[in-house]
Amino acid sequence: MKAILPTFLVLLTATLWACDDDPTPKADLDSVEQDTGLDLDTELPPDVEPDADLLPDEELSPDQDADESDLPEELEDLEELDELEPDQGDDEDLADQADTQPDHTVAVTGQRCHPNEMIGLVELDDAGNAIYVYAWFKEGTDPTIGEAALSTDACQFFQENRSCQGCAEELVCGAAGDCVRLPKSRLGVKTMVLSGQQQQEIAQDEWGGIWGELQLGDGPFALAIELDGHHISTDPLTPPPALREAKAMLQGDSMAPEGMDLSWSAGAADAFVFTHIHINHHVRGPTFTECAVDASSGSMSIHGSMLAPLAVVTGLEFQGIQHLHFAAAHTPMGCVEFRWLRQEYVLP
Repeated sequence: MKAILPTFLVLLTATLWACDDDPTPKADLDSVEQDTGLDLDTELPPDVEPDADLLPDEELSPDQDADESDLPEELEDLEELDELEPDQGDDEDLADQADTQPDHTVAVTGQRCHPNEMIGLVELDDAGNAIYVYAWFKEGTDPTIGEAALSTDACQFFQENRSCQGCAEELVCGAAGDCVRLPKSRLGVKTMVLSGQQQQEIAQDEWGGIWGELQLGDGPFALAIELDGHHISTDPLTPPPALREAKAMLQGDSMAPEGMDLSWSAGAADAFVFTHIHINHHVRGPTFTECAVDASSGSMSIHGSMLAPLAVVTGLEFQGIQHLHFAAAHTPMGCVEFRWLRQEYVLP
């Protein structure tokens, strides 16, 4: 704003002097030089000669500043403009535009969230005669899940920390051994499923649950999530077809498992086979084993050390495997995982 034709300002001021019978100048050129950064005696282009009729008849002195009330209206307007900081208006406009742009994270297909970074999970489950959407979102990550206690190329075993003593009501033992509060369900989440030119919103209930049957045909299906003003989008994907000849072989028994071998055929080349085995439902807590391999590999093995801690009370509760696509969105609030899946109920 401050770079408004400083040469024009000088010429306009000089013209007013020439037309006024009073030889007292109406503005201080020193202030013009200070405001514009120009040396009015030296910064004219070399091929331009100053017009003698436009120059004042006598030199300026510091005590010849004109009263602001005597300035013509045009100069008063220019002085008001000069009071602005350089480029202030433009910078503020750009900042305002940046602040109003919604945050957006694109989920990366083929990636997963680490369990201790996850704030949400969205599943599209092909049940054969219908496709259902299930989702949950939390206000933060789960502080009871730390790093894996055991790991192989395919599997990770997570075990609850029970070293805390005397946690207050509604607090639980965190992964670091301190008493923590579990995050609440995140409300106000908008979940949209898109297929071609069609879209369907899956409503969230008052407790934060999101569930619904899709009415969009066979897909592929992209997901668009909005939570707290942050937008998440995914590639359009379809749950893989059913596996063939899926089998589970348990070494030992359900009360003392020594290992498990899983096999199948017809795994999709770009998909995974996944299983989540939680500790027996009679014992609450974040103790579980997760395994994932390329579906085209046709097999998976789970070591007994990752199964035995889960086989308490009534024994190991293995629910089967999933043939699926993963995607993960790493947002500033945490990670949201997406699964396009088909459940395979396989019992050892």
